[in-house]
Amino acid sequence: MAFYSKRSKVYHTDARCPVGKAVKKKNRIPGKGGRKMCNFCKTMGKAKPVKRAKKAKKAKRAKKRRRW
Repeated sequence: MAFYSKRSKVYHTDARCPVGKAVKKKNRIPGKGGRKMCNFCKTMGKAKPVKRAKKAKKAKRAKKRRRW
């Protein structure tokens, strides 16, 4: 859930954001409030999980190629 504070120029969406954690719960206002998204929250939202299945498939293919 997005929130911002009266003093802040940005809003926060990520629970891991250190700046968002510093905002006391009583000072949090729900919504975006016409503000920009916090840079930390923006980068965490773009982070993609590592797909391990593809790596495992590539390793199996490499083993098959070596067998002649």
